[in-house]
Amino acid sequence: MDAIQKFLDYLEIEKNYSSNTLQAYKNDLVGFDEYLNKIEANKSIVKASYSSCRGWLVALSQQGLENRSINRKVSSLRSFYSFLLKIREIEKSPLSQHKPIKVKKNVRVPFSKEEMKRVFDSLTIDSFSDARDRLLIELFYATGMRRAELINLHLEDIDLSQMTVNVLGKRNKERRIPLLNSLVMPIEAYLKYRKDHLAHIKQESTYLIITDSGNPVYADWVYKRVNQIFKTFSQKKSVVRIFCDIVLLLIF
Repeated sequence: MDAIQKFLDYLEIEKNYSSNTLQAYKNDLVGFDEYLNKIEANKSIVKASYSSCRGWLVALSQQGLENRSINRKVSSLRSFYSFLLKIREIEKSPLSQHKPIKVKKNVRVPFSKEEMKRVFDSLTIDSFSDARDRLLIELFYATGMRRAELINLHLEDIDLSQMTVNVLGKRNKERRIPLLNSLVMPIEAYLKYRKDHLAHIKQESTYLIITDSGNPVYADWVYKRVNQIFKTFSQKKSVVRIFCDIVLLLIF
């Protein structure tokens, strides 16, 4: 575990990785470490062999994990052992000869203009939750920001006088995105409902998008909410992934 913590400290301090990314690395490495201790007590992750690594990958596959997810875990292990090579804890990575598992490519089909029009026509601003949902979709559609970026938006990040929104992206890099005029109305409507809603439930928050209880939204909440909105108008699978990845290809 000391080696894992050293690696995580390196990613945080030297690479400036986000907390979500750090947690993903930690989960992968701790998972492998726990597997090693199950097959051989006090087995060190630092001295793991390729046979042990492969055994873990086979176990993950037998548990039903998709090849894409397994490859991501392999990537975490590769980075970890590359770090150990760098600090001379090991002389060779156990994954030096490992080849990624083949992954079937998914064809992502964009929403049609008609589908998008039906979605926007259905989204009203007659209540706090309605106005929030409308703004959620509008921001994704008009700015192309990532889910994590939207989740971390604060009130001060929206500047209607300059018609911009500041987002904090990967590795804590800030960027400024211009806002379309069409966003002014849903933003102003939501902010009014938001203020009244927080006063009613006696809560305070600096986050832009909040839940009914006044807490910041989180990844699973956004995933489920967007899916719930779009599944009424489209039979496409992986709605959120398609929507967030190709939304900039669509034209109003």
